[in-house]
Amino acid sequence: MEGYEFFGVSQLLNSDILLLIDQIHLEIHDIKSEPAYFDMQNMIESLTALKDDYGFHVIHYEPNLSIERSASKGNQYYTYFDVVLYKNP
Repeated sequence: MEGYEFFGVSQLLNSDILLLIDQIHLEIHDIKSEPAYFDMQNMIESLTALKDDYGFHVIHYEPNLSIERSASKGNQYYTYFDVVLYKNP
């Protein structure tokens, strides 16, 4: 889903494919713009739905600290990070 993380997760939620998936790895790159704020808000809602509706849990979260030193100054969240979710079958 490279480049489509913000749209791809919501599409997964609207399909039955998540019944067949046990692990998801997302590399998130948020850009600096007002629409990106709503993209990140949508991503958080999608991650919450993955947890609440499908039983996925975050097993790894890692901000990209080399990029974050310049990219996320003044932000309330890291804009470049990896997250891995796992569902017990």
